[in-house]
Amino acid sequence: MLANVKRAVAITATLNRLTFDDADEIRALFSELIGKNGKNVWIAAGATIIGGVTVGENSVVAPGSAVTKDVLPNTFVGGNPAIVIRSIGG
Repeated sequence: MLANVKRAVAITATLNRLTFDDADEIRALFSELIGKNGKNVWIAAGATIIGGVTVGENSVVAPGSAVTKDVLPNTFVGGNPAIVIRSIGG
């Protein structure tokens, strides 16, 4: 667990030094940070995804949400704690 925290802190530090012009590197590092599986997922500003939680493909997490349970694919979730708001056509 400590190794994962150190890895996340190192990646985050690198992300914080990048600029808008480094979009490809930002995408690659962010994918490394959150896992390479979280496809066509949109996580809005201020959302918190608890460690160990998986957000399924084609899903959206609303701003300010606290996601404490896995999110099924093709789902729009929001709130604190996050709940399913609706399914997304998929």
